[in-house]
Amino acid sequence: MNTRETILTLAVVLGVVGTARADDRNPPPPASELPPARLNLWLDGFHMRDGHPDEQSDIHHFCMAPKTGPIQCALFDGVGENANLMGVEYIIDDKTFAALPEPEKRLWHSHVYEVTSGALVNPGMTQEQETNFLKKAISTYGKTWHTWDMALSHSVPLGRPELMVSFTKDGVLQPEIAQKRDARLGTNTAQLRAARAKAITDIPKVLKGADRGEGGKSCKDNAEMVRARKGPAQR
Repeated sequence: MNTRETILTLAVVLGVVGTARADDRNPPPPASELPPARLNLWLDGFHMRDGHPDEQSDIHHFCMAPKTGPIQCALFDGVGENANLMGVEYIIDDKTFAALPEPEKRLWHSHVYEVTSGALVNPGMTQEQETNFLKKAISTYGKTWHTWDMALSHSVPLGRPELMVSFTKDGVLQPEIAQKRDARLGTNTAQLRAARAKAITDIPKVLKGADRGEGGKSCKDNAEMVRARKGPAQR
């Protein structure tokens, strides 16, 4: 029996996978109420490692949108049974971003170009549903950390989390990555771009402080990050 089988067997014995817990004083909630069930918003987009524009990836986002606070996404390298959890992304609106301390802003990226270029898609949504969602998403900002660099073929997550940045202009996204995504999902990035130019006409200006990783420059600095974590009330 391998390690995975041992863990799953132990989980079943302890009553945490598919069975009732022995202690009925603290029964588990139904599966529909557990956090994974709330990850019901599926987005597909491209990421680029901070300071390394040649390191790009196509990432599946499974997100939940609480009534208050940021949208929270679990990031996977695929959607099949062998897909791996490889990071997280938090998404906030423009007003929340504008109130962040300046050092913190540099860790966030805009979504304007992702939306207008056709890079961000919503698999499973109708065109009308996707358009309505993107009209709101276009003014948001994201902070993304990858914890597992699958491009290096590591069998386990190694190293520290890496900040990921977004694409903000033409000529940066590697064409083959978009082509592979289009072939897999049945999308056409060029056609999406043309359609969105007609459907989404209210294009917000990117707020100052975001997208510091443009042009291959690193947007994170350890000293700045420490100050950013303190928040505006503690600086």
